[in-house]
Amino acid sequence: MIIGKVGVSAKIEGLKRVTQKLVAPPFVPKHDQVVKGGPKIIEITMVIAEKEL
Repeated sequence: MIIGKVGVSAKIEGLKRVTQKLVAPPFVPKHDQVVKGGPKIIEITMVIAEKEL
């Protein structure tokens, strides 16, 4: 039984790229509840730091 597809290719050529910064917890890009505009690629930078507790 196949539940979902793995390795589905996406057509991303020509999509607008938008760079966003992460905001305070829960560390997601700032966003509106209603989507504005068409499909786009959202780029973020996430820093993962190992700390001793």
